[in-house]
Order: sequence, then structure tokens, then C-alpha cells
Amino acid sequence: MLIVGDDNETRSLPFVNISVIAACTLIAVWTFSNAVDAESVIKNYGSVPVRFFTHQNMAEYFTIISSTFLHGSYLHLIGNMWYLYIFGDNIEDHFGHFNYFCFYMTCGIVSGLAQMGAEPTSWIPSVGASGAIAGVLGAYLVLYPHAKVKTWWGDDSLIFAFRSYMMPAWIIIGGWFVLQYICMNAKIPGIGWHAHIFGFLTGMAVVFIYRMCGEKCADNDSHAHYGYAHVPAGSAHLQNTSAAMTKVVVVLLLTGALTVCGAYYLNHRDTSQSPAVASQPKKVRTTAAQTSKKTRPIQKTRHSKTIDRRHANHKRSAAIS
Repeated sequence: MLIVGDDNETRSLPFVNISVIAACTLIAVWTFSNAVDAESVIKNYGSVPVRFFTHQNMAEYFTIISSTFLHGSYLHLIGNMWYLYIFGDNIEDHFGHFNYFCFYMTCGIVSGLAQMGAEPTSWIPSVGASGAIAGVLGAYLVLYPHAKVKTWWGDDSLIFAFRSYMMPAWIIIGGWFVLQYICMNAKIPGIGWHAHIFGFLTGMAVVFIYRMCGEKCADNDSHAHYGYAHVPAGSAHLQNTSAAMTKVVVVLLLTGALTVCGAYYLNHRDTSQSPAVASQPKKVRTTAAQTSKKTRPIQKTRHSKTIDRRHANHKRSAAIS
């Protein structure tokens, strides 16, 4: 299945969304060019959990932002930017340009912290905008659950034939989230599943928080997927700039707190078995001590010493070979 687009129209040019796509593309071209070493760029500007938590300096803190604009390959870049192009313009149109930028960066930071909090001892750099884009999908699911998403499906009867289907956003995005959750529990390596999950939940939380703070949106979300012809041009989504900034601060504080709690839970949910594991070496030491006590009386005879010496020589020769 390939997602082609949606029928959710916008009223303004999403220049913030376009700028993010352009910035990620230019950085990827620079990263994979012959002028620089791509591995060094990813290592230096990606989020490395061990380095982030141990080296407390501004350079390491900055990697939580720089990593959201880096990608591991061109295929990684194309997949992320395609989803951002389809769904990001509607979220920017809903929140406004400045608030959308704050929303996007908040989802990226929270998802990055969640990924590092889940694997704090990892030396593998984490890069990609998928955590922030997952937040865009989460917000889209809450704001426009009934918007129609255009998809292409392969036809089994013909090799190169495709059929186009319009499906509700809650099926497409909801199925995507379920898939991420299954892969996270299956512990499939190579992808930051925790970043996807927490980014998605952050996007949903931001929408709910904005509504709790008294957002007065110009459009009717329940009918937004039919277009914006009924909305006057230039309608403001929020009352004033100060109210918007207050909501941004509230979003940052609450999502940061949720991220710390969630990452701590994911990092320590398997520690319930640690007492049993810790007690195992003690039993082994006790068994060894008892075995040595039992063998001491036997080792007093010359015959037993000769047998033990031959057995030791045999084991030594086997280890060397």
C-alpha cells in the first residue's frame, strides 16, 4: 500500500512545513556528498544516549535538535518527507505557522528523549524526523479522523496495475500506530520505535492541551475534510499572541514531564526479574564451595593427585587447540 495524498484542503501556504522539508533534503544531500564523511556527521550530530547523558554540555544537548534533521539514507529521507508533505500542511493550517513550528520541534524533542530514555546505555546514534512526523500523524488523527486518504494498492491480477482507494484517516493512521506498537514489543532492531510511539502520543496530547487551554479555532474540525470554503479567509485560530505563547509553554512543560515518566517506565519495566538474576551467582558460589570441601579429603592421596594432574593437562591442551 502506498499513500498518495488526502482530500483535506488548506487555506494558507504551509511555508514552515515546506521549509522543514527543504532543510532536511539539503542536509541529506550535504551529508551523503563526497565533501564530508556521512558516518562522522551522523556520529557527531546524532543523538547518542550514553554520550548525551554523560557529557553534560550544550553541544550534546543540541544533538536532540540536530538529529531530527539528519537521516540515515535517501530512502529514509524520502519516506519521512513524503508523510510530512501529505499531513503536515493541514496541521500547520490548523495551529498557525509559529505554533506549528513549536509543535513540530516539541514532538521531535520529546520523541528523541523517549528513545534515549528507553535505551540509555546505547552507543548507536539516533537520527531522523520520524518522531516529529509521528506527532504530526497523532495530531491529524485527533483533528481530522474522517478525512479521506488516497492510497494505491497493487492488483494481483496484473503485475503493474494499481487501484486507488479512499480510506478514512483513522484507519490508515490508527493501523500505522498499531504496527509501531507491535514492532516495539517485538524489539525489532534498527528503528526507533519508542520515538514513533512517544512522538505520536505527544502530537495527540498537544491537541488536547490546546483545547483544554481554551483554543478557539476558526474551522469546524468535524467537517474539515470537506474543505474550508465555509471559513472566512484570514480567520485567526487563537485569540492573541500572548495566549498562543502561554499554550506553547504549557505544552513544553507537560510533554516533557510525560516523556520523563514514560521513558523511565520503559527503561525499568523489565527490572522485576533482577533479584532472581542477582541471587544466581550466590548459589553458584555456594555450590562451588561445597564441591571444593567434598573434594579436599580425596586430594590427599598420591593417586588422586596424579589423576587430577592428568585431567588438568588434558583440559589445558584442549583449550589451546
